[in-house]
Amino acid sequence: MKKVLYFTLIFTSIVLLIGLCYKIETNYYCCESPTVRWKFAIYCGECDSETGCHYTKLENTGLLEYFGFRAINCELNLKKKV
Repeated sequence: MKKVLYFTLIFTSIVLLIGLCYKIETNYYCCESPTVRWKFAIYCGECDSETGCHYTKLENTGLLEYFGFRAINCELNLKKKV
């Protein structure tokens, strides 16, 4: 029983660490910018050689989009910016 508990705690810690610290490329573009999975949401970013990369969170994205259970909807974000 203790082995299962330890395994669960270690697995949960690894998932949280990866989700909060690492940007995972999605190979998907939104607003002509590449998107990444980061901090358990979808972020849209722009990179250049002078300032590096800057990411902004897409509105109405969360765990479902992060894990791929729901499609990333760029149209909602475009309507709010116009």
